[in-house]
Amino acid sequence: MTFDLEAGNVIAVIGVATGLLIGALQFWFGMRHERFANTLLIIDHLENRDMLSIRHRVDDIMEAAQTHAYDFNKLSDEDRAALSSVAKLFGLVGVLARRNSIDRSIVFPGWARNICATCERLEPYFSWRETLPGGKALNGDFRWLARKVRRYFR
Repeated sequence: MTFDLEAGNVIAVIGVATGLLIGALQFWFGMRHERFANTLLIIDHLENRDMLSIRHRVDDIMEAAQTHAYDFNKLSDEDRAALSSVAKLFGLVGVLARRNSIDRSIVFPGWARNICATCERLEPYFSWRETLPGGKALNGDFRWLARKVRRYFR
């Protein structure tokens, strides 16, 4: 069997195109798998018993902050860690959602109300944190997340 030069070029192009298609499919399936794995990890963190306890503690702290002038500079280490943990968790959810590294169609509807309520509740804390060096951290991503999930209330 002999191939002329043109047939050889066609076969080479088909081989390269097939290789590129297979590579693209592997990449796409890998990204889907990674996004699903990230989604499960985030759900696990959101529903973790310790995190639920910390979120209830944050509710208590912020309720006290609303009923009287609250000096965040006088937070105990435990309260500061609780506020920071919740802000960082939802900030991380925001970072991953922005980069499409989690499945928004699973996370957003399931936690929209909690995300919005927590972000609103933490706003005085965010304002205080932003006065500190490096205090913005993940607050912007948390706020972005809250804006995005609000559409699930309409």
